[in-house]
Amino acid sequence: MNIVDFGEDLRNPGKYIVPARDTRGQKENLWIPMQPAHLAAYGKIFESKLFPYVNRHDLGRHAIVRHLNILSQIAPVKSILSEADLITATSRANLYRMTMNDTLQVLHREVKQHLDEGEVELARLRLVEAGGHMRNMESIAERDGDDMEKEWARKFSKEFERQFGAFLGELWSSVNGSHQYAEGA
Repeated sequence: MNIVDFGEDLRNPGKYIVPARDTRGQKENLWIPMQPAHLAAYGKIFESKLFPYVNRHDLGRHAIVRHLNILSQIAPVKSILSEADLITATSRANLYRMTMNDTLQVLHREVKQHLDEGEVELARLRLVEAGGHMRNMESIAERDGDDMEKEWARKFSKEFERQFGAFLGELWSSVNGSHQYAEGA
């Protein structure tokens, strides 16, 4: 069997995200004894950075959920996988929203600090760099992402443009050496 047999495109980074908590913030822990060679292989897969796992727990959650889906297709048993998939999709959307909001807040603080220190060029360069990452994120999502990932990449890019576009476009016209910057504008 190959991975396509299960209708899952593993080239899509979004397919690797299995949040640890459900929509109510609940989680359960699982402890699994395993052979040293299996644990070593697990570590090598994570350390290879070939897959978009942030930590070892991400790899474990993805492996378990993926295998549960495989088993349910081989021998359907009464389960709550559909409910769990719905919770995962909702949690993923919340994770995207929090990441977007947190990232933009940090970016606002960085830009404001640079401007407060009179470092207009550093602020501009930081926003230009962030804009490049936004375009890259959008093109990767368009190429490899699922619909949710594509939509969040567009939303993230649109929000970045809304908050920083005019500021960047004007190259911060200064009046008497002070620069106009409204946080969250």
